[in-house]
Amino acid sequence: ESENRRFEAEALFLRAYAYYILVCYWGDVPLITQDIKDFDYTLPREPLHKVYKQIVSDLKTAASPGYLPEKKPTDTPARVCRYAPVAMLGKVYLTMASYKESAVISEYELIEEDVNTLYSLARTELKDVMEHGNLELMKPYGSLFGNSYKTSNTETLFEIFFGPGELGSGWSREVFGGYGNGNGIDLRL
Repeated sequence: ESENRRFEAEALFLRAYAYYILVCYWGDVPLITQDIKDFDYTLPREPLHKVYKQIVSDLKTAASPGYLPEKKPTDTPARVCRYAPVAMLGKVYLTMASYKESAVISEYELIEEDVNTLYSLARTELKDVMEHGNLELMKPYGSLFGNSYKTSNTETLFEIFFGPGELGSGWSREVFGGYGNGNGIDLRL
């Protein structure tokens, strides 16, 4: 039971992260939340505010107590702890607030919450991470990027490790915002 909840929470976190990347790059995107048998390339795009609503819902569920371990696992890299979706939720609220406040992209006006509420929600989530996320800055700074700290990095909440080569050194850095480490790219939150 608890392992199933953990897998569900990790899947929801990864789906929310993927949709966050998609909505930041392209705005309205097809929103798939059910199993599909045959992919339909004519799926309609859902409005940006509905995609954000799903992202927030997924992250809130993933961050619920009892789904994920409180501390980042050191024995199994690239697993999610409870504070990864909490931090991501804070980032999502900040993104929604800042775009809505700037009024540069009109679709952000359709987000229900007002700007001050979004900033307040972001503050609450990020304060929780700062106070309970078991994070600390690594010394020396350069060690953050070393291979020897892939499983014991105390400065990040979640990592995906890419291998060296064409995929790990090109598009993944641009899309996922990873950091070069000499042996590939890491996605870090």
